Amino acid sequence: MLTLSDEEFTESGMAFKRRPLRHAATAFLTHCGSWWELSPSVLVKELQTIPGIGPWSAGAAVADWSNDWSLYPYSDLAVRTWARRANPDHPWPADEPSFARTWRGVTGEHLGTYTLLTLALGCRQAGAV
Repeated sequence: MLTLSDEEFTESGMAFKRRPLRHAATAFLTHCGSWWELSPSVLVKELQTIPGIGPWSAGAAVADWSNDWSLYPYSDLAVRTWARRANPDHPWPADEPSFARTWRGVTGEHLGTYTLLTLALGCRQAGAV
């Protein structure tokens, strides 16, 4: 990220994420040794101290890295969309906060498993469309 030119970011369609990606790369080089020692939930909070990295990016990145999908921002549009497709008869709320509360209640202690399976369903379906 740090060696890519502004033009390369533009050519790849990532010009709008250039600054946060560079900040994240710099932070990684500075803190990676101590980050390895953090629990995934603490790492999510630590990543949010990087300029331009918010809760969604931090949660998604750490979920992917750690395989702890309970950290994924499960009120995300992808989870909402594919939960509705997987169970269209359930009265899923339309707004993010209400969906998050409902999803948490429905998935219980299996939050991470159901979140990952729902995202995987979406990936499989999106590839078939």
